[in-house]
Amino acid sequence: MENDLSCKARVIAALIFATILAFPIGARPGEKAYREKELSEAPSKFQSAKARFARGRGLFASGDPSKAAREFEACIKILPEHVYASYYLANVHYVRKEYAQSLSAIENAERHLDFMTAVDAYQHYNRAIQADPQNGDAYNNAASILFLAGHPQEADQYIQKAVAAGVEDRINLKLKKLIYEGLGKSSAGILEQESGGEGASDIRVMRFSINPYEGQPSEVPFFVNSYLAFDSRSQDAVIIDPGAADPRLEAFIKEKKLKPRLILNTHGHYDHRHGNAPYAGLYGIKIAVPKEDGSTYNQEAGSLGEKADLIFLSPDLQAGTIPIKNFPTPGHTPGGVCFLIGDYLFSGDSLFEDSVGRVSADSRAEEQKARKKMIGKLNDLLALLPAETQLLPGHGRATTLARVKEVNPFLKFGR
Repeated sequence: MENDLSCKARVIAALIFATILAFPIGARPGEKAYREKELSEAPSKFQSAKARFARGRGLFASGDPSKAAREFEACIKILPEHVYASYYLANVHYVRKEYAQSLSAIENAERHLDFMTAVDAYQHYNRAIQADPQNGDAYNNAASILFLAGHPQEADQYIQKAVAAGVEDRINLKLKKLIYEGLGKSSAGILEQESGGEGASDIRVMRFSINPYEGQPSEVPFFVNSYLAFDSRSQDAVIIDPGAADPRLEAFIKEKKLKPRLILNTHGHYDHRHGNAPYAGLYGIKIAVPKEDGSTYNQEAGSLGEKADLIFLSPDLQAGTIPIKNFPTPGHTPGGVCFLIGDYLFSGDSLFEDSVGRVSADSRAEEQKARKKMIGKLNDLLALLPAETQLLPGHGRATTLARVKEVNPFLKFGR
């Protein structure tokens, strides 16, 4: 008899579980998606309830639903959102023909199914961060879960942790903007920012943070700083490192009546040149690239317009009324360069406020040699330019060369 009861219960369990999964995951009207429970507290409570749940499941499987029910109820008392305990308790009530209680338990499980999914994911990404503090995707995913759980403050903490861990360039900026708006904080400058107009220079700059993989759900969001530098008097403009075609950039050009004269690439990586061909075709302009990175562009000869419109950089360029100085800083790529336009140094992936570009080489010795050469070039450049020069990197925040000299551990300044 007990074996028949146990077998019947397992069959019914599968049916009820399928019913739970068929319910919509979102909260019901008038209810908060996760009520008042903090995700950060749930894992420890889940662990506290673990023994009671294990005993209840064992008793249920052996055909003792009454004792199993007491264990599941104790488990739910510790963690009301324990979906799995509610699911088993629904089975116990069903076996007893207590259909109203069974339905109530199913509804409780359904109400918290999204919460438990979030807890599982939250624990997973916390473990990932502990194993690898440089795992930018884990910070993004943990922040996403907390934000969707209605906890923007905790989500923001993961954004700040990512910054502290040195993986600011991996932050999903669209998510960051949503979190800031949820907290009532200013989100200005996260996805775009205009600067310039101070001092004697007529050069202004508009930054657009662009995801080159937009519309590719299989790719992790990754943002690059794409820039428009323009002469506020003549309205001549250059496009620097277009990560992708972006309607915001085109709308800004149209609004300001700018006249694009040239596209500049600090280096040949995909995320800094993916928008080359669209803008070369749209505005009928050339693409100036480092000669040493030429093979990278040749690999994409099939990209319409890109190869035909390439010109190689020279030390000094003129784009309409805009003078451009080119400073080679090879290392991140063989042809990596920085551009000086007005009071702005566009450093691509060569230089950041507190870091320098990653260097890849066939051996450790070659890597160290290449990095040393790049750092030497960067030191020479910082010694040449005024401290108030604005540094506009390919990823992350803008800064000044004075700040770089103060905090960048890879350079000889500030040690």
